Amino acid sequence: MICYFEVFFAANYKIFAGIVIFIFQKNLIICSKKYLKIANQLEMSTKPKLIHNL
Repeated sequence: MICYFEVFFAANYKIFAGIVIFIFQKNLIICSKKYLKIANQLEMSTKPKLIHNL
């Protein structure tokens, strides 16, 4: 039963991953500006701390 599930999962993993990536890309196009703003804020907040820790 476990072996069958592993084979089934392996066979459908690429399809599942493809669907997830497709949905993620659609959301990324919609929210890219928000993600970039958050990423820039995180970079600005972490860089001084990393330099200070060194």
